[in-house]
Amino acid sequence: MLAWVAVAVCAAGCRPTLEDPPPLGNPSPRDAGPPDFGGFPDVGPLGVLLDRVEPGHGPFSGDQTVTLRGVGFLPTSEVTFAGVVLPANDVRYVDANRIVVLTPASTPGPADVSVRSGERVSTLTGGYVYDTLALEPTRGSVAGGTRVEVTGLGAAFSLADVVRVDGAPCASIEVPSPSRLVCVTPAHAVGTVDVSYTPEGGDTVTLTDAFTYFDASDPIAGGLGGGAIQGSVNVTVISNFTGGPLPDAFVMLGNGLPALASGRTGVTGQVTLSADGLAGPTTLTVAAYCHEKTTIVDFDAASVTVFLSPWLDVGCVEIDLGEMQTGFPRVGVARNGAFISGELRFPGPNENAPNGWDSLPTPGPNEVRVAYVQTTTACATCRNSAPGGPAGTNDRITEDMRGARGNPFRIASRSSALAVFAVAGIENVQTAQFTPYVMGIRRGVLLGPEQELQGVELAMNIPLDQPLDVQLGGLPAPSSRGPDRFQVRATLDLGGEGFLRPFARNTALDEVVRLSSEGVIRLVAQPPLTGPLADGRYFVDAAWVTGAALGDPSTHVVRSGVRPLGGTVLLTGFVGLPEVTAPRYGQLLPADRVLRWDVTGPEPDVWMIFVEGGDGNAQWRYFVRGDARQAPMPDLSAEDEIRDVSEGTLRITLYGINVADFDFDTFTYSSLSSRRWTAWSVDTIVALR
Repeated sequence: MLAWVAVAVCAAGCRPTLEDPPPLGNPSPRDAGPPDFGGFPDVGPLGVLLDRVEPGHGPFSGDQTVTLRGVGFLPTSEVTFAGVVLPANDVRYVDANRIVVLTPASTPGPADVSVRSGERVSTLTGGYVYDTLALEPTRGSVAGGTRVEVTGLGAAFSLADVVRVDGAPCASIEVPSPSRLVCVTPAHAVGTVDVSYTPEGGDTVTLTDAFTYFDASDPIAGGLGGGAIQGSVNVTVISNFTGGPLPDAFVMLGNGLPALASGRTGVTGQVTLSADGLAGPTTLTVAAYCHEKTTIVDFDAASVTVFLSPWLDVGCVEIDLGEMQTGFPRVGVARNGAFISGELRFPGPNENAPNGWDSLPTPGPNEVRVAYVQTTTACATCRNSAPGGPAGTNDRITEDMRGARGNPFRIASRSSALAVFAVAGIENVQTAQFTPYVMGIRRGVLLGPEQELQGVELAMNIPLDQPLDVQLGGLPAPSSRGPDRFQVRATLDLGGEGFLRPFARNTALDEVVRLSSEGVIRLVAQPPLTGPLADGRYFVDAAWVTGAALGDPSTHVVRSGVRPLGGTVLLTGFVGLPEVTAPRYGQLLPADRVLRWDVTGPEPDVWMIFVEGGDGNAQWRYFVRGDARQAPMPDLSAEDEIRDVSEGTLRITLYGINVADFDFDTFTYSSLSSRRWTAWSVDTIVALR
């Protein structure tokens, strides 16, 4: 059954309504027990039986989609997972035999799972096992070459450790930090296999059915696969809103109409395009009614999976988004948060009462002593959300706030594996300038949605007295519009607990901006990598940016696993800056409808281009090889229900991206996640159509 959305009344982030679930007490329960045993007997409308969780294990960090299987489930059934009562937006009722949930973070080991339907409760003791390690990604091509990141909670990885995928060694091991390991998968046949980790001199840990090899393009991660083109290209089109197949999408090979080959997807969202002698490289364009178009330029892959994003526009009265899957549409949907409360404990004579903040300098005129409490972020460049926003929370602490043993705080937090920390210093009340001097941290926090961790004491005894010196090299030539200044940021990588990136109010503390790249760029007030931060490693981000807003054009490079030992960190490997030559800034699209650009230095692995219309709708998305300098924008309006690019202003953004171990003909959407970029450049121009 197709899910239909009336866009005029459906705001971004809403969920389409699915078909009504089958009634409870089905005499032939679907998907209950093992098929060779005929399922479970009907337990009736008052009974509930939870039989198993599939898959039965997953990462300690949670956020994994699992299916609860049994009978007697209701749309109102309540799920408790590892002691956490899951909120409604983490639970999806499928039918009387299946409930899909997102797992909360929890301590490694077995965890109980229960389902409550009315007054009846069924519990699986140890029904799900939290692994000590987490893999990302968990899928890759049969050709191998997928970079897999292994994280642990308090792990101590080393280059002597061994990771095996179905018994074959995972190659090119890197250890960016003691709790983060990266390796490259070997080639393997299609299927789901075990992954094992053996520390030097230690016992092997095996993750059962932890990695899946696919032969064609990945139906979950999208992109290219299936080997070289030999007469045909199999295309699958997925709605980026629902995760389900998108029927009646127009697909064509070539740079314009008439196409080399074209067709429309069926109800499964699939179509095969064939032509005599068809071989790569070729160009593919996918378009659908009221959706962003996508073009992949000069690829050689027999299987392609493309995600199209719909326009949530009042002009699109009704969009066929395809059949909704049983997973979670994540666009615009966030997990419920959690809370952390406790006290800051400054050193002093009082063991059971608050101490003064004498470890901080004496405030001058218009200055106060203040501390900011926050959590680690999910990625190195993620901005830490303001944890003091919700009612009843306070992330800005002053020394006159007194609790039982210290200075009380309560902050909102993301629900995950993380660390909570505080930085204390001197703040000018007029300028809001903050100078940090000491910090405290609590590691190994595991929070499920809507949980509150209480009684957290942060010992404020880590001095912020270390420098981090950075030097930039190998900069490309500037473009005609910039850049003109340099920005360097440092973030502590704590592995499975995320990244420590402190903010005071809305200002990042570990950041320096300069007009010149000459000499050493010093970031001050860093903690020593000892004690609770002994496994910390820096993620350093350097950028050449434009204007006081630190905008584009810009070029960036990142380096992980940095542990400075009194020396200078040299950052090189910048990507050249893109400069659009057709259309020129503020001019009309060229008559041949081909975008063209140059690059001022080293070319990237891949170009990603985004075109946005003056109506606010995303018009086009491109994936282009790094050695290319043009991409077509054909007029497809001759096709039924396919609109041309909107008239008026167009905003064209080019990203030139480097990704470790990148192969254009086997890329996936997840492999191009910004978390995997090692260097990139970007520029945006405004043109007219």
